Amino acid sequence: MKESVVITPEESAFGFRLAGISHFSAAKENISELIRKISKEDKYSFVAVDERLIDDEVEEIINELEEKWDGVIVILPAPAQSEKSKEDYISKLVRKAIGYHVRLEL
Repeated sequence: MKESVVITPEESAFGFRLAGISHFSAAKENISELIRKISKEDKYSFVAVDERLIDDEVEEIINELEEKWDGVIVILPAPAQSEKSKEDYISKLVRKAIGYHVRLEL
């Protein structure tokens, strides 16, 4: 059976490990390399990445992998978000799912 893995900054590692979830700690400097490495390993089928590690380069890599990799990659919302960033995250998910931007009133 394939595994799931979560990638977060170092300060979040303890909680995931305590819950028994496979985890990698990463910094913005090495996240791209780590995501590519994980996608090449046959043992993982689900990867969740903390949104605090996402920049344009990483987002591009995720988009590429979504098209050609059999696994699933999701972006975890960062803890303690403001209402504005929650709305942005929801809008992004809707745009990704249906293919165009929808204005939501929460």
